Amino acid sequence: MSLERLDQGTYASLAAAATGRLRKDATTQGITTALGMVFYDLRPPAYLLYPVNTPLRNSIPRVGKVNAGVGTAAHWKAYLSPNATNNFAGVAEGQRNAFLSFQEKDYTAAYKEIGQETFTTFTGQFAGEGFTDPMADSQTMVLHAIMLSEEDMLIGGNTSLQLGTAPTPTVALTTGTGLASSTNVSVAVVAITPWGWRFQGASAAVANGLTPTMTRNNADGTTTTVYGGISAISAMSSVVTTTGSTLQVTAKCAAVKGAVAYAWYVNTTDASAPTLANAKIAAITYAPVYVIKAAATGTQNGAATGLSTDNSTNPLAFDGFFTYAAASGTYTDLGGAALTSNSDGTITEIETILENIWNNYQATVDTIYVPADQLLAISRAILAGTGGNPSAFRIQLDQAQQGKLVGGTMVVSYLSKYAMGGSKTIDIKLHPAMPPGTMLFDISTNPYPQSRLGNVREIMTQRDYYSLLYPIRTRRWEYGTYVHEVLAHRLPSLTAVITGAALA
Repeated sequence: MSLERLDQGTYASLAAAATGRLRKDATTQGITTALGMVFYDLRPPAYLLYPVNTPLRNSIPRVGKVNAGVGTAAHWKAYLSPNATNNFAGVAEGQRNAFLSFQEKDYTAAYKEIGQETFTTFTGQFAGEGFTDPMADSQTMVLHAIMLSEEDMLIGGNTSLQLGTAPTPTVALTTGTGLASSTNVSVAVVAITPWGWRFQGASAAVANGLTPTMTRNNADGTTTTVYGGISAISAMSSVVTTTGSTLQVTAKCAAVKGAVAYAWYVNTTDASAPTLANAKIAAITYAPVYVIKAAATGTQNGAATGLSTDNSTNPLAFDGFFTYAAASGTYTDLGGAALTSNSDGTITEIETILENIWNNYQATVDTIYVPADQLLAISRAILAGTGGNPSAFRIQLDQAQQGKLVGGTMVVSYLSKYAMGGSKTIDIKLHPAMPPGTMLFDISTNPYPQSRLGNVREIMTQRDYYSLLYPIRTRRWEYGTYVHEVLAHRLPSLTAVITGAALA
């Protein structure tokens, strides 16, 4: 049958099918917008509507090679004491003192390679002409992705600190409602690193279970094992049985240095000798304590593949500030307790950290990085007073703004009394990548002028950012951006972290 002999409707259907535009054509009385004869008003440019907040990466100095080459790791040496044995200085007339003993330490930080990549098809590039440049857009977003990955690693990267097996929890009956009477309850726990907190995702992990490891399929056909940032699961606790008014169970474990969250597996099946196989994931908390009010709703059990292995470190990451604090600095877990107001504008937990750093190192920090919940908690603790009266609150009336009252408060700094020459103002900065319930005490200025130290901490680069456009193997451009670097902290003992603070 020739096309000339087809009726108009049949011809229109065939034409639409041939051009991939099968749809019902519009028919209206007169011409309205429903007829579809309208211009598509697409306004350039294509917006990048996502945050790239990387304050640590932006503020830490980046340093390239200073020698003829860089090798595979950065090395440095330091004297830790001019009088390691605390030799008494008094000498008798005409005599000499004993020879001093000096303490020296070697430091090594291996470079790690960070990269992100993507592709743009020929058609995708051509079709975007006149509106945007897809190749340029995607390479910009690849760079942003690397910057955000760097920030995460600066905070919680962990290549050296293994969490091991989580401590065995304890359980105790608690007054309250929730569980049915005569319910047998026992628990096991998994400790989670800062990277694990981001990788696992709290709500998804409870629903689907923890991911001990993941196999990543790379663009070059290879695979990489990505470790999930979790400890090996603990042994099961003892069993308690609910009764009377004690229909809740409080589970606790000792805090784990390097952990910022804990996954709880609850067994309500076994009356004695509880097994991991009958324990189901129930919750992820930001402190080593969990109040059990209901049976677990998750499906993963404690005997799932991989949970018995420590997967807390990643060999392709470098150590971040949380790891430095856990290994060499101060790592304090509050066990779910709230910050304590001293009713004078100071906070007990912050004062303790600052006092300890001063007493041990005669130094103080420059910045306290906090998540949103702790920024609110700090504000409330500073303003809290006795008898409901705020302790550090002042109202300033501006005559030019009579009758206007602005609500809200914002803590921007903390006054430390522990500093040479008087007090020091420590900046408090909101950081979007900080895990809930945590604080990072960061030092960026050299407290020891005689030390020959340039930067307290710096990003050492084996090779700074570079991009590669790979040979064409199909009708698309493939490219990646990379950086080889490591966080070198000269004074890791002055880094401090608070975890497990109550969420505001």
